[in-house]
Amino acid sequence: MGFDYQYSHMTPEKKSFLHDLGLKYKCDKCWVKCFCCPLKVKCSKKTSYLYNYEKFINKNSTINILEIGVRDGASMKIWNEYLSHESNIIGIDINPKCNQCKDLNNVNVIIGDCNNKETINKILKMNLNFNCILDDGSHYYKDITDSINFYYPLLKINGIYIIEDLATMNRISNKNINDLKIFIKNNLTNYKLYEYPEMIIIEKI
Repeated sequence: MGFDYQYSHMTPEKKSFLHDLGLKYKCDKCWVKCFCCPLKVKCSKKTSYLYNYEKFINKNSTINILEIGVRDGASMKIWNEYLSHESNIIGIDINPKCNQCKDLNNVNVIIGDCNNKETINKILKMNLNFNCILDDGSHYYKDITDSINFYYPLLKINGIYIIEDLATMNRISNKNINDLKIFIKNNLTNYKLYEYPEMIIIEKI
């Protein structure tokens, strides 16, 4: 089963420009999944992360976005094309091979552990508050919760904090979305929580 088949077969009413950019750059954020039944082909609830992101992030908007987990840089290229070129697009990844976007003027990839003090200080020195922070990092529960503690305070009011791949978190950490929701409830105030397949979005209010 090839990339185009796995990633593009979403029902027509759920098509989106951001999802199509994901297909263009072969980004795993546009992987179309069915979460509700065994009838994968005809299910009307198949969707992708990028389709849901487009509900919160407008095309050509000027924002500051921080993404934990860069890998091949596909998402950096998506944000570079989707957002205005006055936006600040910051990525963090532990793998030195991830800095493949040096030719994009508004993209800055920091190589390091996102929860390491040195990396956090590099982000703080940028003196930016973020409209969107996206955690697509290790997916370990402790790393996710540590990142919330470190980076959520840098989120603007009405900004969103996205946590992806919660099924992976459950598999490798033996923690599930309910554990994460309890952590959020006990540690954050003034927020709205949106739940989507395998991810949550926290809106700071």
